Amino acid sequence: MEQRRVFFRADGHQQMGLGHVVRSLALAEMLMDEYEITFVSRAPIASLKRQIQELGVELVELPWPVDKMEEVRLLCEDYLKEEDIVVIDGYHFTTEYQSCIKNKGCKLVAIDDIHAYLFKADVVINHALGINRDDYNLGPETQLKLGTAFCLIRKEIRSATRRTPEQSVGESILLCCGGSDPKNDSLRILKQLADWEINRPIHLVLGAAYGDRTELEAYLAKKSKLDLTIHKDLSADSLVNIFQRCPMAILPPSTIAYEYLSIGGLLFLEVIADNQIRMFESFVKYGLARPLSDFPRSLEINTNSWRKLLQHQATYFDGQQQARFKQIFAELSVATVV
Repeated sequence: MEQRRVFFRADGHQQMGLGHVVRSLALAEMLMDEYEITFVSRAPIASLKRQIQELGVELVELPWPVDKMEEVRLLCEDYLKEEDIVVIDGYHFTTEYQSCIKNKGCKLVAIDDIHAYLFKADVVINHALGINRDDYNLGPETQLKLGTAFCLIRKEIRSATRRTPEQSVGESILLCCGGSDPKNDSLRILKQLADWEINRPIHLVLGAAYGDRTELEAYLAKKSKLDLTIHKDLSADSLVNIFQRCPMAILPPSTIAYEYLSIGGLLFLEVIADNQIRMFESFVKYGLARPLSDFPRSLEINTNSWRKLLQHQATYFDGQQQARFKQIFAELSVATVV
């Protein structure tokens, strides 16, 4: 029997960041055994193009720039069929864009975290905590899949061993400001840690689209006394290794924070983009992380508090997302056939 087709539409670059593509690829990986996957992206950077190709799915590269409505008409005319399922992840896929896909007869899934406009999708996925239907403008038939039960995390991280209280907590701190870090927040936070005279090893993870390496290296060469190791464009397996070595992390409230919490650890959050504010508030409210402003000058970890924190985080991250997403898409496939 011919596999049903699922088209993913997401972009990533230095200004936008890489999160939309990374989490879309995580979902694509969960579905690829049962569906024919095609990934559609505007001029993907080399690292993202490699990740898509390594997953073994077809890549359609769109030119840049292209008017978004011209783009969606092209997709509907040249690529999509009525029985296809389309997954969109990006803030520019607004109501009008969604309407074109729905008018084609396709089922539509939207990955979203800002609920900024009317959604025409059949399913909206938002893995933030504290969101409910009242936060959205959508039709009565749209399903909402909300919270960490639907977090989009890569296979290597979903299957990794969670940190336990019995494990050595180690000495190292992880710092990462996402795949692009357009405002060079990595350097700003490193300067803050230096001012606080933090003397533990720090592992700085830079994404594939990071563009300020010269300024960073100039600072480290002249002024910094930090014990720092820099990693660039890590594979998922290598990132898991860093997560497991670092019982503390400083991260933005974005996809990488979900990935770190799925392993477990003492997480401090720094908002580096406006769309992260709601996620920041929910992580702090639910006791999964703390603001960077709470970062302790003394880094002693209380054993009892550490145990409770890891147990609490584990209740939100059970690693069973793949089964849930397969069920969602199976229901969409049945509805499409009918």
